[in-house]
Amino acid sequence: SITARPSVARRSTSTLPSAASRLTPRRAPVEATSTITSLTCLIAASGLGLRATEGIDFMKVALIGVTGAVGSRVATELLTCGHSVTGIARHPEKSSPRTGLELKRGDATNPSNLAPLLAKHDVVISASRFQTSNPGALVAAVKEAGVPRLLVVGGAASLQVAPGKRLIDTPDFPDAYKAEALAGVRFLDA
Repeated sequence: SITARPSVARRSTSTLPSAASRLTPRRAPVEATSTITSLTCLIAASGLGLRATEGIDFMKVALIGVTGAVGSRVATELLTCGHSVTGIARHPEKSSPRTGLELKRGDATNPSNLAPLLAKHDVVISASRFQTSNPGALVAAVKEAGVPRLLVVGGAASLQVAPGKRLIDTPDFPDAYKAEALAGVRFLDA
């Protein structure tokens, strides 16, 4: 798999080096780092590019969960990089209008209604809570819309901290996060 190097991932995302220098193949687990940096590395790894100054085209991105804590930060990073973002949320009025951001009303708990909102995008990013997501239905909506890539933003609970041992299975994993983390594990297993 391809992940962000931890030493780079702690930097401000606005001053990251070129996409190629941020990526390194790794087999060992990586410490939890910036979701935004990891996301931009995933976008670069998928061959979609980051900045025009690197001679790479911009993307049209559908972002599910744009009004959430993570989704709003992902939107900021994407807009900073110059991408066109369609922000999808149950309550889009909770997001401030910004250049390059088009807000649409949609609900990740009802993915069948998402397909029309996702159509004609280069990539879909889901930053919605795992507990309220249906992975099969979301993947089906992305396929129906004809979008070639789906990125899912989540935590590190399913990472292996030792051979055969996931982070969520360690004794120090906080109980307050287990329900959402287990839903994330089930999402990835779907």
